[in-house]
Amino acid sequence: MGDIRRMFVACNDTSARAGILCFDLDVETGALRPVGETRDIDSCLYLNRHPTLAVLYATGVRESVSVIQAFRIEQDGGLTWLGQQPTNGWEPCYVSITPDGRHALVVNYTGPEKAGSIVVFPLDRDGIPQPATTWIQLEGNGVHQRQDASHPHMITLMPDGKFVLVTDLGTDRLMIYRMIPQTGQLEPHTPPYLEIQTGSGPRHLDFHPDRRVLFVMSELEPVITVISYDGEGRFEVVDTVPALPPEAQTPVNLGADIHVAPSGRFVYVSNRGHNSLCVFAIDPVTNALSYAGHHTTLGDWPRGFALDPSGQVLVVANQRTDDLYSFIVDLAAGRLMATHHRIAAATPVCVMFVA
Repeated sequence: MGDIRRMFVACNDTSARAGILCFDLDVETGALRPVGETRDIDSCLYLNRHPTLAVLYATGVRESVSVIQAFRIEQDGGLTWLGQQPTNGWEPCYVSITPDGRHALVVNYTGPEKAGSIVVFPLDRDGIPQPATTWIQLEGNGVHQRQDASHPHMITLMPDGKFVLVTDLGTDRLMIYRMIPQTGQLEPHTPPYLEIQTGSGPRHLDFHPDRRVLFVMSELEPVITVISYDGEGRFEVVDTVPALPPEAQTPVNLGADIHVAPSGRFVYVSNRGHNSLCVFAIDPVTNALSYAGHHTTLGDWPRGFALDPSGQVLVVANQRTDDLYSFIVDLAAGRLMATHHRIAAATPVCVMFVA
């Protein structure tokens, strides 16, 4: 047995109450072994972990209430419930933890008035969420029929901690905020947002290891937007490229997840409908993207995926076929090689490595 990495998977099947599953990944072979599960959350949408504590955070629904939950990660892969708070909205689809471990940031995709919201929760010394101190109702809409209101899909901090970024699928904007560390309050940056391609619906993003460029994956029109960052607060769109293979003829396709290889040489994206993982090479000088190939996900509707911390294995969650597949990554060329290690998981939507 080779190097072992532990990962958790969020499952979105309310009827099965699948909750959160734990697996161990053999990095050498791509084999996945079930380790544990928790059903303390009925329908889970996203996972993240504390930067220093053995605490896992989950957003989703428990007993018909949208919540953020905290769990202590046990050595045997079990999760011990620590506490929860309501997110004061609907469909809490993302959670991030500040680098200092003092706050959890959540976005609700929608709410009673259709539009989504941003919520900030203080964390106590044990990493347990306390009642929200910041709640921001977002506004606006777009040109697509699904852009009837603001629908934030992801919230995260710049790696340098200076800015909070929110992808708003409903308004085609990358919202930019400054955070006051002591209070967790968010203040709009100047300018308060960056325009993304009209009608594209920005969904997820990831950063290059050099911290000076980020890549945004859109859902409604699957494109990748390349954005430069000067370290002081200036963000600029420098390129937009299709997220599908040039020959793709899929009538229905929704962009989903995006991750940058730890080496900084490749970007990976998942496409639902085309059911593919596409690879793009990053130019080391200009950061421009060039299509480098793709691989079928071997299942249907790849909503989430993750690269293990070494970048050697990619695990994809096929939501509609209730399974996970692993792929070995060619670190030099970026291409994916199927291991054909498949494991069942009820409507998996998010994969999160914790070790």
